[in-house]
Amino acid sequence: MNGVTYPEDFSSYSVGAKYPTLKADNSRTNASASLSLITQARHSIELFSHNLDPRILDSNEIADAIKQFVKISPRSHLRILLADPSLAIKQGHCLVELSRKFSSFISIRKTNEDYQSSVFSFLMVDGKAIVYRPVATDYSAIINYSAQYECRQQLEFFNTVWNCSTPLSEIRQLFI
Repeated sequence: MNGVTYPEDFSSYSVGAKYPTLKADNSRTNASASLSLITQARHSIELFSHNLDPRILDSNEIADAIKQFVKISPRSHLRILLADPSLAIKQGHCLVELSRKFSSFISIRKTNEDYQSSVFSFLMVDGKAIVYRPVATDYSAIINYSAQYECRQQLEFFNTVWNCSTPLSEIRQLFI
């Protein structure tokens, strides 16, 4: 397969290390790759998604990894951009619930309408590693544990979209 690897389990891969091209082709391997990156994140996680695909990102393992991530440092931050947050909110997605509990560390914004037609999605950690799905509705993904250049490009895009997007008021909890 020309140096392309389709692992089932990503737990032995390390952020910053170079590997042959890694790919995923189903929700289970996407979830494994995402969990691997999240558990290794130390400073930042950026997530650009249409709807927080629950088959990849709504699990106890992901929730536990995010809880550990926010405890690492007072500067740890997860930023999420969603084109359509309605289903994630309605179904009580674990990342939405965690954003309520850890609002100082987790921010969710609704993607500005100029960018809602973007077909790709990505999860990026510490500006070093990325799970990139060229078509968000498809589970084909490229996973790169040493992707500083790609991450720099995606972070520039992410920050541009982030700065013109609006915080989700629907997820705030009122404590009286």
